[in-house]
This record gives sequence, C-alpha cells and structure tokens, in this order.
Amino acid sequence: MAAVLSACDEPWKPQSVARLNDYDIRVVRIHGEFTAHSHPEMDEFFFLVLGGTLSVRMKGR
Repeated sequence: MAAVLSACDEPWKPQSVARLNDYDIRVVRIHGEFTAHSHPEMDEFFFLVLGGTLSVRMKGR
C-alpha cells in the first residue's frame, strides 16, 4: 500500500490499483472539501482512511 500511495501524490487524481470482478479499485489523496457528485453508472466502494480525518455529510441527514 505504501508504494501505491507514494505514486499517488496529486490530490483528487484517482489511481487504479486493482480490479475486482468488473470494478476498479482506486486510491486517491484528498485535501479540503469534497464536492458532492454521483456516478449513476457505477457502484461506489468504501473509504479507508490511513491518516487524518474524513467527515461525510449526507443530504437530509
């Protein structure tokens, strides 16, 4: 994981690291506020936070 993350040095630029069935597994560095958006043609996976804090606010919740 460290080697993959070291190659991912620019925020908000996902890097594909593997495939699981028909899904891409990606890593991304984030910084600042995330702009809400959707990808209706694909399912989302999950977030694994390795450092810092990630807060997710859902509309209407």
